[in-house]
Amino acid sequence: MITDGTDNTILVVEAGTPVIWTRPDDVPYHPKKPIPALGSASSPVFHALMASGLVRSLPRRLDQGTLRAAITPNGGEVIDWKKVSRDGVSGGAGIREEALNRLTKRNGELKEEAAALREVLLELKEELDELRWAVQAEKLLELDPAAARLRRENQQMEKALRAAREEARKLLTEIQKLKKEVQQRPKR
Repeated sequence: MITDGTDNTILVVEAGTPVIWTRPDDVPYHPKKPIPALGSASSPVFHALMASGLVRSLPRRLDQGTLRAAITPNGGEVIDWKKVSRDGVSGGAGIREEALNRLTKRNGELKEEAAALREVLLELKEELDELRWAVQAEKLLELDPAAARLRRENQQMEKALRAAREEARKLLTEIQKLKKEVQQRPKR
């Protein structure tokens, strides 16, 4: 019986010392002796088949305490593989989870950027439509005889108003000049 949990107990492990495949061999384990090398020296991970049937890629630098806990089926140790993964000492599932987290985060950033860009594009399209209508309106007014008549009339009224303003300025200047003269005369 495996009391530590089948996902936490190693049944088969990739040995560090090669053997002929037709003659499988045991990897010796003794709780008081160092654990033999596991996995290929050229790989950062070794593979372990857990009692549940799950295959884990475990780092060759996995700490001895965690490795011993995974080897013993009834030691009372429960391994938090997510914590091992967060600490960067687990392969496979942890690397996949980190990659998925990065992709999920980037996906959210891209969605936000796309939403903001859609808003900007909508505003630009509205502005473009307004400008097109303004240009079109000017072209239509140029061809309209009533608009041409109103433009001429407006120009004449603007010219008359400028002249009237200038005349008013001259009159105000003359009035102020005469008021000064009246105030400077001696009183009788």
